[in-house]
Parts: sequence; structure tokens; C-alpha cells
Amino acid sequence: SYWDRSCCDSPGQNGVGSGLWRRASALALALLSLASVASAQELDPCVDVALVLAVDGSGSVDNREYQFQQHAIARSFRDPEVIAALKGAGTVSVAVVFWGDASKPVYHTEAVTIQDTNDADRFSRIVENLPRQTLGNTGLGAGLSAALDRLGSMGCAHRSIINVSGDGKETNVPRQRRQTA
Repeated sequence: SYWDRSCCDSPGQNGVGSGLWRRASALALALLSLASVASAQELDPCVDVALVLAVDGSGSVDNREYQFQQHAIARSFRDPEVIAALKGAGTVSVAVVFWGDASKPVYHTEAVTIQDTNDADRFSRIVENLPRQTLGNTGLGAGLSAALDRLGSMGCAHRSIINVSGDGKETNVPRQRRQTA
């Protein structure tokens, strides 16, 4: 018959194949095991690390310093050692928040998941090309609050990190952060 396995069974096994059929079965089980591991990873919607770089764009930062910050971030995400460290951390999603005066809007980039040099270069280009739109007093509290809001909008993560850079102390009272459920 079409499904006759006799060609592949080893002799004397009463129809139970120990030859090719057993190897094929073992291979099929191994592939199913790998598929279930991949499925388990796909079921976890969380990234390993969510990183927000909260960067001072207030009036105390002149245009030269602001551009330096942008280009330094972009260069660092193109550095092979940084890319290797990101890969070592697992799945990493990163965004930048440029903050300034609490009464002014905060500007941020989209979150980019960095898995290879192409993703890192894409993120670098986004940071380099973001026009300066933040000025005013040094609203450090507002900047931190905006970074927390940005983290909240990035979805779940096993580890959340905010890296804050600024050139001075708070010059105005931080706004109250809205509570999220």
C-alpha cells in the first residue's frame, strides 16, 4: 500500500521501524520541541529592557551642546561594543525624551527595538534628525516624569531603565505626575 513502511523498517522488528522511521520521528519531535520554545518566546510580549534616555534640552543648554548630545547618542548606538552590549542584554527597546521647562511640551522619539546594526543605525538617524524644540528652564522633575510616561507607553519590559542627563539643578517646581492604572 501507499503507506507501507516495510522499505524503511529494519528486519525482524515486527513492523516497528528502528531505522529511518525512528530517526524521522526523533527529528520531528526535536523540531516540535524547538517550535514550542520559539512559541513560548513569541508568547512573551515583553522586551527584556526598555531604556529611555532623558536628555536636557532646556535653555541652559546652548545649540552647540544640544547638537553634541544628539550626535553623541547617535555615535554611541553605532559603536560595535554598545551594539554587542545591547544584544547581550536581550531584546532592548530604546527611546529618547528631550526635556526642558515644565510649562513647555516634551519631545520624544519613537521607541526602537535594537536587534542588530540596522536597528541601531535607524535609531541613531532618528535622534540626529530630531529638530530642537525644547527650551525654557531646567525642569528636571518634568523631564523625569516625561521619561516615566514614555516608559509606560513602550509596553511591558522585564527591566525598565531611565538614564537622565542634565546640566543643572531643578529651576522650577516639578508638575504632579498623573497616576496610571
